Amino acid sequence: MSTMEIKVNTLSSPTMSRLKLNNAIMTVSAPESIEKPKLTAADGIITGTRAYSGEDDKEIFGSIKEHVVSFSKDSNLLVAEYKISSDSTADAMLIDVADNTSATVVVNYTSSVRKGCGFGGFKFRTKLGKNSSLHIVQLSILPDGTLYTNIQGDCGDDSMLKLTTVCLGASKAYIGADCRLSGKNSSFDSETAYILGEGELLDMNYNCDHIGKRTHSLIKASGVMKAESMKNSRQTINFIKGCAGSIGAESEDVLLLDDDIVNKSLPVILCTEEDVEGEHGASIGQPDEEIVYYLMSRGLDEQRILDMLSAAKIQSAASRISHKPTLELIENYLGISEE
Repeated sequence: MSTMEIKVNTLSSPTMSRLKLNNAIMTVSAPESIEKPKLTAADGIITGTRAYSGEDDKEIFGSIKEHVVSFSKDSNLLVAEYKISSDSTADAMLIDVADNTSATVVVNYTSSVRKGCGFGGFKFRTKLGKNSSLHIVQLSILPDGTLYTNIQGDCGDDSMLKLTTVCLGASKAYIGADCRLSGKNSSFDSETAYILGEGELLDMNYNCDHIGKRTHSLIKASGVMKAESMKNSRQTINFIKGCAGSIGAESEDVLLLDDDIVNKSLPVILCTEEDVEGEHGASIGQPDEEIVYYLMSRGLDEQRILDMLSAAKIQSAASRISHKPTLELIENYLGISEE
């Protein structure tokens, strides 16, 4: 089985190499098969396949056929379920949303093996017409192995690309998105939530280019890091000359449950246009001792309290998900219920 090193999650504006955040090097086995997802589509959605025509990640996707999904005005839901085995697998999808159309794509990554999960690489390229919206939901619950996901979006006038990503397990996970707000009044809304177990790695890269006038972006991430886990986060908002009246914001909220953790965050705002507003902020720290003490005085043990705080980081992103089976997967993993 051959292995390869692939440069992924490349920062759009490189910074000091000492930080080791300009990109990530992913070492994986060459994909041996194409992962055939279980697709559940509403009536009226047109699907097909064609040779992969993307310019990036050809080491992973160059030899496969990508699913082509076209959403019409009368249908709006596609569910793709991937079962990652011990083999290295890959799949890609091209999503076309017509004018005046609202669509949702739910993608679940789970494992068909308890141990020895392999590599799964997944690519989604999207094109949104005028006055359209697309919500992509990603959920990963993997015991180990390596996961790579990348979303590329191009938004027309008055359109919105919305991403909700929940990462609840993978030995190494590389996730990110690159959105072009080409049309006027278009928007990008991304929220990522995660829980990193002992020794796990999460590497994120989100980039949004403001091109059209009066465009909006919001990039959020929140999560929990446990013993010896590692997290790299890149959030870039690029105001390009001509995008007058645009607004962008980045934020990150990280809860640290142990001391031996490596946490790197790199928020970036680039600007060549004067009439714009950009902001970023971060909250990184350990649980509030007073809150923990108060809850323990009410009869809760410390581990239960930490579990509750961890679940709270996920529930904000989960509240954006309307697909009930996916919500049930999250609730079962966290051990919570509607009550």
